[in-house]
Amino acid sequence: MTLRATLNGMFVHDLQRGLGSAILTLRSAPDPAGYAAQVQAACLRLTVWDAHCEGRAWYLYNAIGLTGARAETEAAIRDRFARCPTSTWLYAQLAELLKLFAFDGSDAAYSALWAGYQRLLRILSRHRRSGTWWPGFSQFEALGLVLVDLCGWNGFTKVVRDVAEALGPARGPQDVGRWYPAWFTGAGGDKVGPQRAEEYLAGSELMDLGWDPATAQRGPGDEDVAADLRARRRRLAEAPPPDREAALDALRTGQVAEGLIWLSPYYHRCDDPLIDQAVRALPVRRQDQKWHQAYSALIDLYEVKGRRLPAGGIVEYTYRETLCSFCRHYTVRLIHSKGRLTDALTLEACWDSDDELAQFARRVARGRGLAYR
Repeated sequence: MTLRATLNGMFVHDLQRGLGSAILTLRSAPDPAGYAAQVQAACLRLTVWDAHCEGRAWYLYNAIGLTGARAETEAAIRDRFARCPTSTWLYAQLAELLKLFAFDGSDAAYSALWAGYQRLLRILSRHRRSGTWWPGFSQFEALGLVLVDLCGWNGFTKVVRDVAEALGPARGPQDVGRWYPAWFTGAGGDKVGPQRAEEYLAGSELMDLGWDPATAQRGPGDEDVAADLRARRRRLAEAPPPDREAALDALRTGQVAEGLIWLSPYYHRCDDPLIDQAVRALPVRRQDQKWHQAYSALIDLYEVKGRRLPAGGIVEYTYRETLCSFCRHYTVRLIHSKGRLTDALTLEACWDSDDELAQFARRVARGRGLAYR
């Protein structure tokens, strides 16, 4: 493998994870345009681990600008947006990217977003008439928020009017609970002013048609997934842990997350080599949760007061390998709390895709007198 191929592979690895090192590579490269194809490819696919709470648009937009291939990449994003399935989180990512282009003056991006909105509005109307649920409803809501970001109050009121026309009269409390766009009084209201939004909605066509969010009821088949997860975690925490040997056996046989949790009360520094070996042996794949559970358990194990990070660098390894930006954030904070956060890693984290991590790293950098821009 050539040096160029190796560097490209490392760049793609870091870019797909949202690591700040990819941005630093572009900032320091003699020819950042050489990475334009890789950046465009990352824009046209979903690389976040949990799209419900992780975003990648601003990070990717920064990378696009550094490659100098803005026009070509924007055209590719517009084309993909027009054809993208509306029930996917990729649709929301593409919309966020187009919003950033529009903010910077692109009329084509602005027009593409409104065309996408009209497309989704027609789909919403069809599903409403047929009485079938539309999996892309959450993406319609996300696109509505994008348009409110761009157009402010005028965008908010237009979407409310359009949704009222598409939904028609409400058919009861469960109908309201199923179809009413909660973001009108949530995130959307925050963008235009909660009181102003509430006053407008109270006198809007939606209210006239019976869409009063105060009457909303959950359907009988709804499940409280978060409550179920909390209950399972509580049962696990209350269960007595196995003994030390059982914990070590779990690590040796690939039950890494369980082994780390069980080992915590009995941990000795002599366990570090086995922990290192067990964690590194886990493949990091999107379709597999084992690495994610193990990485979280590793943070819990070493954040205990008085425990030092192992010399082998396993915690730093998980920082670079995890697909979850939240885990990466917690990992950097752990490294910092143990006095192991280097200047180089601090400067890299200043450009991370996770905004909270980037802000934390920038505070650390300023405290150390490091220039990160």
